[in-house]
Amino acid sequence: MALCSSVGALALPSELIVHIFSFLSDRDKLRASAVCSRWRECLFYPALWTELKLRVGGGSNGGGSGSEQTPRLEFLMRKFGSFVRELQLEFAPLDGYLSPLQHGMEAVESDPQFAKDAMVTYLDQVLCVLGSLRNN
Repeated sequence: MALCSSVGALALPSELIVHIFSFLSDRDKLRASAVCSRWRECLFYPALWTELKLRVGGGSNGGGSGSEQTPRLEFLMRKFGSFVRELQLEFAPLDGYLSPLQHGMEAVESDPQFAKDAMVTYLDQVLCVLGSLRNN
């Protein structure tokens, strides 16, 4: 069922679509933005992004972990960071951040370069969030 291509969905005013999207979680809003350009346009409405809950590290902001999560976080903060008025930011413990990357391999844990790269990625994510909020 293609909602965006039907006459009924195209006839809905943007204000109504934005209101409906206001009931979605942040993750579901991002998923809905991939449906069609009309929904994406409505989802970039500033009022939808006044509150944001983020967890830096641990891969909980949309799957993935480590450097896979950084581009998603950068996109989110670039698009919506200036609209955010209330931010709940949780920092995952570094050891919890490393464990999904290790996949149970003890040899990786003793590799100082791996730990350094993981720490740099983690700090990049923290700076991405805090840097985009500095003008709010």
